[in-house]
Order: sequence, then C-alpha cells, then structure tokens
Amino acid sequence: MAISSLKPKIIVYISAIVVIGVFTLVGYEWWGNRAKIERTFWEICLTDTQDDVLFKKGKPTETNNGRWHYAQEPQVDSSYGVFFKDKKIKFIAFGALQPNSLVSIQGIHVGDSSEAVERQFGKCSQVVSSADKLRRLYLYQKYNVFFALEQNKVQTLGIFNPDLGAPKLTEGEEGT
Repeated sequence: MAISSLKPKIIVYISAIVVIGVFTLVGYEWWGNRAKIERTFWEICLTDTQDDVLFKKGKPTETNNGRWHYAQEPQVDSSYGVFFKDKKIKFIAFGALQPNSLVSIQGIHVGDSSEAVERQFGKCSQVVSSADKLRRLYLYQKYNVFFALEQNKVQTLGIFNPDLGAPKLTEGEEGT
C-alpha cells in the first residue's frame, strides 16, 4: 500500500525534472547563440596598438595609408586588413572571393546571405549602398560588427571601433 501511494509522487517528480531539464537546455542554447558585442577579431582587440598588432601578426604583406593588409597563404583570394586612424584600430576585416567556412563572426561566414546575417543580428542600424548599387554594407553599431555584401552574399566581415566611426564601402557611398 505504501509503494502504490508513492507511484504518483514519483511520476510527478520525474516529470518535473524532465521539464526543468528541457527548459534549461533550450535556455542555454538561446543564450549561447544570441548576438553579442564584439571587441576581438583574428586575435586582435580593438584596443590594441599598432605595436601590439605587429607583435601578434607580424609584418603586414602591404601597408597603405593606415591600412595593414595580410594576405592569407596559400589562399591568395582572401586576406585580413587592419585599418588605423590616429594609430588606433578603426576596424579589422576579413574578405574573400570564395565562400569561406573557417572564418566567422558569431556564425556568419563569407558567402552567407543577408537573411542569415539578419537572423543572427536582427535589423541592422544602418545600410550603406555603393554608388553603383551593386554592394551594400550592413552596420550593426550595437555589436561593433559589419558585413559587406555583393549579390546578396557576404564578401567581407569585420568588427569596428564605434568611437572612431564606421567603415565605408568606397567613395560615393549612400547611407540609409
């Protein structure tokens, strides 16, 4: 008699443990995949100095007007760029001509669509279009990230220092 009266209580306890476990897993998955503020990319922090970048990444392949270019070997169709303003990092970017699954920002890779970007980060704070309307720059000021797209595919991704201004596509761009 005592055992039969415990069965309903055991079922309730087991059900409660299962429900709590499911909610915990769903919450953990959601929390881990939410968009976050980015301050580091390619092991470079936005607060690093030019000397720090040189120490961490070595001599750039090319330098030009505050831009340090690092070509990726053997993939000559991809590269990193570190852009400086007044010797402070303005932004860090990765670009490639072909889809690349090795480099990402919060799950977004070169070759992903604008829909994938918006699924991860939501509606962007600003869209900048090139003068010829073939390229767009999606800026997410809240997260310090940007994505340059062409033919609705990410070509370049990176992070930027909001104190130094957002990156630009090219001369003649138009913001929305």
